Amino acid sequence: MAFTIPNQSDAGTSSQSEVDAVDFGILVAAYNGTGVVAGGAVTTNSNMTVAVAAGTVLINGLHYAISAGDGTITTADASNPRFDLITINTSGAVVVTAGTAASNPVFPAIPADDAVLAAVHVPAGDTVIGAAQITDKRVIVMSPGVPDDVMLWLGTTGDTAMMHKSASLTADATLANVIEGSPDHLGATANSLLISNLTDDGDIMFLVSDGGNSKGLLKLDGANGRVVIHGGDLVMSGAQKIYFFDVGGEYMSSNGSTLTITGATALTPTIGATAWTAATHTHAGDSTGGQVAATDLTGTAASATVATTVTVTDNENTAEENLVTFVAGAAAATGAQALEMDGNLAYNPNTGSLSSTVFIGALTGDASGSAATVTAGTQTAITATANLVTVGTIGTGVWEGTTIAVNQGGTGLASYAVGDIVYASGTTALSKLTKGDENQVLTMGGSNAPTWAAAAAGGASTGFVIAMS
Repeated sequence: MAFTIPNQSDAGTSSQSEVDAVDFGILVAAYNGTGVVAGGAVTTNSNMTVAVAAGTVLINGLHYAISAGDGTITTADASNPRFDLITINTSGAVVVTAGTAASNPVFPAIPADDAVLAAVHVPAGDTVIGAAQITDKRVIVMSPGVPDDVMLWLGTTGDTAMMHKSASLTADATLANVIEGSPDHLGATANSLLISNLTDDGDIMFLVSDGGNSKGLLKLDGANGRVVIHGGDLVMSGAQKIYFFDVGGEYMSSNGSTLTITGATALTPTIGATAWTAATHTHAGDSTGGQVAATDLTGTAASATVATTVTVTDNENTAEENLVTFVAGAAAATGAQALEMDGNLAYNPNTGSLSSTVFIGALTGDASGSAATVTAGTQTAITATANLVTVGTIGTGVWEGTTIAVNQGGTGLASYAVGDIVYASGTTALSKLTKGDENQVLTMGGSNAPTWAAAAAGGASTGFVIAMS
């Protein structure tokens, strides 16, 4: 039952069948958005109170829940009847407004911003409110929009549907005229809004006006099953996260200065047909730097964007053999080049030593170890060499090595005494002859070796004679 002005035969008293000016006010209020959506029936408690059922009212276009409860009717006038109004305010509370007792009573004024539920006739001296004394004054109004579980169809044949579903929706469930075929969707909680395009491969587009020009910001692509952000940027306004697959898995987040990729397991980035090769990645031109923070990031980059500078750490203490990087392919030009390392070329920060299997080029400083072959070089001091094959002109210096053999241009003799004579004692050997005594002469002995002998007395000498004096 709803808004009523009973016939006299149906009313408890003739006053209840009369039209009151407030009746028109109730109807006008309903037209303007104040009335009852559901519930709110008023019944007797068989005493001087009435019971109000729970429900929903609309006051000035806004919904308010009715809190079930009782309304107390004040003491009846001893001489004359009156009408009381039962209303609901914006707090959902029951309000009882008593009218003025009179021989022909009228309704009291409706409290501001209240929705009327009933009018109660209170006879003179009454002590119990009966059911016949309560007249229903609820004007049932429709909520602005569509009630729960009512489908709103768009298009001549219902191509698009919208529904506010009061109950929860199971994942992949069908819903007549809203979700069709073999669905693939997540579950939804109660009181969820469902929007569905039922046209085969149909799209849903969200547009705004940008200075008088429509711009499609978001497109739900039915044919390809994807979400397309088209006319603007996707902005994370706070510390929200972009999750991959599901909440609790890998996600991206940012604090406004650092983009962080977080994952419970190692992330393997793949863009295009093969990892990192089918797409170009360019850092913003107006930015001076960037950082990717990840505990485990795997994958191989075929080419990295050329950087003006690379930040490195200073290591002067660690005793380790670090491989030295160099430009690959014997490239002589600057610019984008690949880097390589050779396992035989290493540097030790602790000792400051550079080790390799072969060194070619000018050498400055001290070199340690043994060189198999020195092709050319200038050195102030060579402390040891096993095989010196060829040298140029030795202009200065002091020989402090072993004696030089005869077959190498030397004498093979380490020292001499004053007056010694060096002679060939063989085809490949030199010997020394100690000086003779006074008046001795150098003669040739029978062994083909020179010797000192006394001069022949009074005899004549032939040839060249060397005599000691």
